[in-house]
Amino acid sequence: MLFYLQRIQLTFTDFDLEDHAQCSWDYVEVKDGNVPTDTPLGKFCGKARTNVVESTGNYLYVKMKTDNVNGGAGFRATVSSIRNGI
Repeated sequence: MLFYLQRIQLTFTDFDLEDHAQCSWDYVEVKDGNVPTDTPLGKFCGKARTNVVESTGNYLYVKMKTDNVNGGAGFRATVSSIRNGI
């Protein structure tokens, strides 16, 4: 359970999806909030180098998309909460 003054940290420990310059086919998209129209924090594909994404509040929207054609091994991530200073 997250409390009011907490943020969310998503850490990718493994990442291998189909690569594309615009990440159009297979990707993980992360947004700062809880709906698809919130502020984008990143769209990752291939062997993404960014491994930590943090929200500014207590919601993080995560979407994974695949076209089921050329794939990689997938991804593994952990989610944790970060308590903000008061």
